Amino acid sequence: MHVPFEGPGYIEDWFNSHGIQLIFWRLYESNKLPDPHDIDFLLIMGGPMNIYEYEKFPWLKAEKSLLKTCIAQGKKILGICLGSQIIADVLGEKAYKGSEKEIGWFPVAGDKNILPGSFIPFHWHGETYNLPDGADHLASSLVTKNQAFSYNKNVLALQFHLEVNEALIEGLLKNASNDLTAGDWVQNPEGIRNGLEHADLNRKALFRMLENLTGMKD
Repeated sequence: MHVPFEGPGYIEDWFNSHGIQLIFWRLYESNKLPDPHDIDFLLIMGGPMNIYEYEKFPWLKAEKSLLKTCIAQGKKILGICLGSQIIADVLGEKAYKGSEKEIGWFPVAGDKNILPGSFIPFHWHGETYNLPDGADHLASSLVTKNQAFSYNKNVLALQFHLEVNEALIEGLLKNASNDLTAGDWVQNPEGIRNGLEHADLNRKALFRMLENLTGMKD
């Protein structure tokens, strides 16, 4: 985790339901990272920082090195928002400022083999990336072409958030409200809270995606 208010949400619920405990590495408290040989599944969450702020967040380089090793070793990997940008960077594509900031509940068209064909996930990002070489494009929105991709069948990167529940939404509104500047693709707090009606469908899509990624069925 990069910040305390962007946790795994429904992702943790899925692992708990399968009797698997997530081990949290809180980089905002310690620069210590796990040994890649001790990792079965690597989950990289979001955060408000830029993925190139190495002086301010010195753990970024070490995190990217860990990710590179895990990819080479064929570990199962899921990156969310900032995590997806870190994956894209490690695979050779730079993250950069998008044409629009995208914050709130907006529709996405997805690859039906992995994601719903059309769904409304939660977004909180202002940056994007190009599709890395060898990656399979999985989803787009009207604002962001590359919303999701997979790589080598063991790596999945999602720019949007399927994991958010009410607690995560409130955490973002409390800690990152400065991001809610005027824009066609930025919802106000009321609109964001009202969008929680989509959370249950997103949770079901997330669980299906985790089943496909891990090979673990209910």
